[in-house]
Amino acid sequence: MNENGLSKEQLRRMAQSVDVEERCEVARNPATPADILSILAMDEDWDVRCAVARNIAIPVKTLRIWAKDGNRYVRCMVAGNPAMPVEILRLLAEDEDGDVRCMVAHNPVTPVEILCVLAKDEIDLVRWAVAKNPDLPEETLRILAEDEDEDVRCMVAQNPATPVEMLCVLAEDDINFVRWAVAENPAIPEETLRILAEDEEDDVRSAVAENPAVAVETLCLLAEDKDWYVRSAVAGNPATPLKTLYVLAKDAASAVRRAVAKNPAVPVETLRIWAKDRSRRVRGVVAENISTPVESLCILAKDKDKNVRCRVAGNSATPAEFLRILAEDEDLDVHHMIARNPAAPVELLHDLAARFDGFLRYFIVGNPAITVETLRIWAKDENLGVRCTVTENRTIPHDILTILAEDDFSPIRFAVAQHPNASHDILTVLAEDDISPIRLAVAKHPNASLDILILLAKDKDPNVRCAVAENPAMPVDVLRVLAGDNDWNVRRAIASNPATPMNTLILLVEDDNSSVRFALTQNPSTPHDILAVLAEDLDVGVGQEALRRFRAEEKKRKKMPAGN
Repeated sequence: MNENGLSKEQLRRMAQSVDVEERCEVARNPATPADILSILAMDEDWDVRCAVARNIAIPVKTLRIWAKDGNRYVRCMVAGNPAMPVEILRLLAEDEDGDVRCMVAHNPVTPVEILCVLAKDEIDLVRWAVAKNPDLPEETLRILAEDEDEDVRCMVAQNPATPVEMLCVLAEDDINFVRWAVAENPAIPEETLRILAEDEEDDVRSAVAENPAVAVETLCLLAEDKDWYVRSAVAGNPATPLKTLYVLAKDAASAVRRAVAKNPAVPVETLRIWAKDRSRRVRGVVAENISTPVESLCILAKDKDKNVRCRVAGNSATPAEFLRILAEDEDLDVHHMIARNPAAPVELLHDLAARFDGFLRYFIVGNPAITVETLRIWAKDENLGVRCTVTENRTIPHDILTILAEDDFSPIRFAVAQHPNASHDILTVLAEDDISPIRLAVAKHPNASLDILILLAKDKDPNVRCAVAENPAMPVDVLRVLAGDNDWNVRRAIASNPATPMNTLILLVEDDNSSVRFALTQNPSTPHDILAVLAEDLDVGVGQEALRRFRAEEKKRKKMPAGN
């Protein structure tokens, strides 16, 4: 067990999860074994690979080896690792692949002298990554502020180290996205903000309204902006005067009124006064503010306007006794708001569910306050929407999932097959489902045991067999059998699998499908001698990629310092 209480086998299963966040969690975990990190380093999701890249537990020796890997994704991964030695970062800063150089520019330990060189890189994305670094010298920032690429200039405009005079120049940029970035920078002078407050683009004016350094006079001006998006930004700014917030509380746009309701600068005494305002919109703003006094909520719970009562019903600060009164309201919209309110008493939710139709239960089942006992009952509800919503609950126990796994409605069984709590028994049943997408979900599930995967390796649907073929935990003999599959997509998955043994990779060199052979050039486990053979492939794409990787790996080996 590691420091997080997870065994190596649990980490391995999580690394195969369909949930990207679970794989990221394993990739970030400093206790994850090196072999699992190596697999995640080739994950199809960039966030997972980046998480591996930043795992400080990767041994420096491994980083040095990966830095000269023929696969560009592996080099990208290590180029962003803060544990990477500076001398290797210097080599990676000269990598032929722009993405690798970009990751060097992103690395927080990359020395300023390397960043200054990368600031002149031919790839826009590399210069963009450099431009965001707050440690850049003024001379380099000045060069990047005049960059031909608008995204680079935008990043300079957002950089907290950019001098004021440079920001003023960028405030007149032809590209509105650059001006927007300037308007967001808290270091911008008020006179420049005042000019940008009259910009033709609403995004720019909105950024000015959200800037914590904006003057009250400018906020008052923007409060009358023609665009509701801008007025909403003013309504949410804590520096906006109460008089202006009162006017905005009556705004025709609901988004503006909601922004006023969430503004922490509105005093309780003001909310108490607004609760009796003649405008229903103002009262609605008060009704959904969690800081509104209880006595004001009591008044608003009896308001003649149903929209005001709805907002009280949805307010998490509304006392339980007021919610019980609102549960007797004649308007169903009020009931729906109670159903969504996480502060609603469980017994009240149960009472509403018993009194009203399945549509209301559809809202209640998603409420975090609902009990497992209720979920167990609703797993058999006649309303499909209710049963579907039950499957979205990530805490439901095994017995409820078992019920739903036998549901007649296939999308519900599909949701169970993807559920993180699906057990071996449930997955075993679903592995023989008539619907192929359900079997595919089982094949990708981290809890799918070896016996289930071996069964699915013989599935009639090639997509299911592909999922099995992509699994790095599959036994060698199963991978070898799938390498002879009739479907080229399955063979391509085998060719891409880092766990595929060399003798099986050799067989695929002769495959009649060029996509399979190309997949071999992308596999980090493909050895040099196989790349050499593929470099002479009759397919131009396969030959060029194999030769590129072969040469790149050779080049890295020659550049690496002796002894590494």
